[in-house]
Formats: sequence, C-alpha cells, structure tokens
Amino acid sequence: MTTGAGRHVLKRLCDEVGIELHDDHDYLMPHGARRGAGEVLVRTSGHAAAARALDNSEEVVREHYSHIEAGELADQMTSAFQEVDQQGGGSSE
Repeated sequence: MTTGAGRHVLKRLCDEVGIELHDDHDYLMPHGARRGAGEVLVRTSGHAAAARALDNSEEVVREHYSHIEAGELADQMTSAFQEVDQQGGGSSE
C-alpha cells in the first residue's frame, strides 16, 4: 500500500464514521494513525510488543511513548501516598 492509498483509505473512513479533525487535512493522517496504534499497543502489550509491531527498536518506542510510563508512575505514586494517608501512616516531623 502506498502512502497515498493509505491517506485515501483514512480519509474515507473518517468521512464514513463522521470523525472531524480540525486541522489542515480534516482527516487522520497515516503518521497519526501509527502513533495512535503505537499508544494502544504500548498500553495493552508493552513496549517490546509494540516495538515488534511497529518495526522499531524498543528504545525508540520507549522514547516516543514515554508519556505513558510517566503517567503510570505518577498514578502509582498517587496511590501509594493515598494508601499511606488512609492507614494513618504519614510521617510527622
């Protein structure tokens, strides 16, 4: 499939389901579709599986989707502090 054919298919699909993107193209471009697919793969299958599917190195995938891991770590930290607060185990200095 050529890039042009991919763009045509994405434009047709966006039109069919009524997706409106307010940018220069008004449809999902191939790079955006790849980024979206990569994000889903990282979230559901991890960095290594996403790297294989996207034909990239795991290092590149980790770099491009680092916001996912950062968000997950932030959620873990929030949960940990909430758990300590609920147990009354906060430190007092």
